[in-house]
Amino acid sequence: MGGDLEASINTGSVAVASLLPIVLPNYVNQVGVALASPVTVRAVLAVGPVVVFALQLLDGRLSSSPATLTACGLYGLFAVAAAVARRRAIGTVTAGRGAPRASSRCPC
Repeated sequence: MGGDLEASINTGSVAVASLLPIVLPNYVNQVGVALASPVTVRAVLAVGPVVVFALQLLDGRLSSSPATLTACGLYGLFAVAAAVARRRAIGTVTAGRGAPRASSRCPC
């Protein structure tokens, strides 16, 4: 009888320990996406492959590849550059218009 209780406690603790690393980061990600601008979200997500590569370097079991690092770096660089260029283009367009009049606002 004591073995069943112990197995059930172990199952519960394993379930909690395996859900926390999945549920908590996803929740924080969704809150961040809701609060940040789309350009910021894209820029942060674009740096993800470089961060993953850097974390893999910390693990001694994996060997690093200069080609992978180059590809990750170029991907992140171009994605951030595109996000910045888009942000500047949007800022230029909205700065030239001035404040919208009440009649020109979208009714949706």
